[in-house]
Amino acid sequence: MDRRAIETIGAVLEGSERPLLVTSWLALLAPGRVATEEDVAAPGFPRVSEAAARALAARGVRASAVRLPPTTHGAGDHGFVPRLHAVTEEGVPFKDIAAMIGRHLKLPVVSKTPEEAEKHFGWFARFAAIDVPTSSARTRALLSWEPRETTLLPDMEQHYF
Repeated sequence: MDRRAIETIGAVLEGSERPLLVTSWLALLAPGRVATEEDVAAPGFPRVSEAAARALAARGVRASAVRLPPTTHGAGDHGFVPRLHAVTEEGVPFKDIAAMIGRHLKLPVVSKTPEEAEKHFGWFARFAAIDVPTSSARTRALLSWEPRETTLLPDMEQHYF
């Protein structure tokens, strides 16, 4: 459905010079290494919006994608981190997040094997295990953009407990 919507909008924009911006995601883009703006999602990537935008760009449509991190944070969040190559940090170890939560809730933090985590946390174990280190160096240079917001751990310290 996403692909058809993007293709339909793109067909109307073709030849107009009007831009089309779609969203994509970073999770699973570059398993095992730092993702950059140069990465192209492999065939079978679960999000089709970026591939659809690339196809439109090849036809002359001013199409591009903003890749969203799996989580964002900030004032106003309510109990769980809610849902551009717009990242400030290349990655925050899950262990550091767990340690802060444990410290504030006065609970012990223990390591678990992937199997133990799956049994204990259920569906959340897979989400937590996604490693998405990401660089926004090219975006920062291209747009002369420098993130000014608080990074995750200080933000959690200020707003989550």
